[in-house]
Amino acid sequence: MSPRSVQSGFSLLEAIVALTLLALSGAALFSWIDSNARNLQRAALATERAQARIDAVELLTNINPAEQPEGTVDTGPLVFRWTTRVVKPMQDSRAYPRGISLYQVGLFETTVNITDTRSDETDEVAFRQIGWKKVRELELD
Repeated sequence: MSPRSVQSGFSLLEAIVALTLLALSGAALFSWIDSNARNLQRAALATERAQARIDAVELLTNINPAEQPEGTVDTGPLVFRWTTRVVKPMQDSRAYPRGISLYQVGLFETTVNITDTRSDETDEVAFRQIGWKKVRELELD
């Protein structure tokens, strides 16, 4: 055997092929990481919107739509504006044992507009709730 026939190490062609394979797998990996980061960002935004809707419903459960048919609450990053419309008009409520209670009740549809002041994005949620008004005093016999 001549000394020229003994090879040691990589040829230039093998090194180029290895670097090409490394670059392709690196590009695929970065594409996968970018896709996951975008999906995570979308999921975080959806979670934030869902929490804002929950906050709106929670806020309005403490407000009587018969007394406050519209209003605004500014919580800092979120602004809640609501309006209501009557679905069922106010009527006397029933009570045991006398028949008619001290209150009138009605069904209202409440629409809440949610504005995020950080990004000027808006969202809307609508739900139905009961409004009440005290119209009688308790008569003791």
